[in-house]
Amino acid sequence: MLARLFSGDSASIRQQARELRDAGLMNKEKGGRGIGSMTPRDATNLLIGVSGTSRVKDSARPVLNHGRMMAKEGAWQLPFFKIPELTALGEDHTFADAIEALVRSASSGAMQEAYNKAAGGQYVDVVNEITLPVHFEITLHEPFVWSSIEIIQMDYENPDGGYKGVSEKEKLWPSQAIG
Repeated sequence: MLARLFSGDSASIRQQARELRDAGLMNKEKGGRGIGSMTPRDATNLLIGVSGTSRVKDSARPVLNHGRMMAKEGAWQLPFFKIPELTALGEDHTFADAIEALVRSASSGAMQEAYNKAAGGQYVDVVNEITLPVHFEITLHEPFVWSSIEIIQMDYENPDGGYKGVSEKEKLWPSQAIG
């Protein structure tokens, strides 16, 4: 799935996962090959590593640079899109903590439930639907390192475009690196 998402090949993604395991940023696999033993933090670090570079040997760099960034504007509120795993984060969370909360919410079904509520109670196919009621924009920027997560409520009936309004956005970054 990551290969398709990032227009890469599965072998490169597996190599990046191996590089992250060797750097201590993912747990060593138990009982052979596969992603069955992958924790939410492992998935988070792989997502950050793959989205931050296509060079296998540099896979740990984006995890170390971006994953440790601290929240600058505090805790998530999200009045229009309730994701308990994200709003439960404290004011001192990191970029990786927020991405992990999104991974956990996708795994627990909370994100699906939030999408369904945002669509007026109708089921939303979050994998194949193009006109989702809420969009996520996640950015990793370099060489001056900063990261952002923006959750945007969309309004496709608005003649001025898809954005419903600035007040419906939660932007948590850019942030400051820690220790």
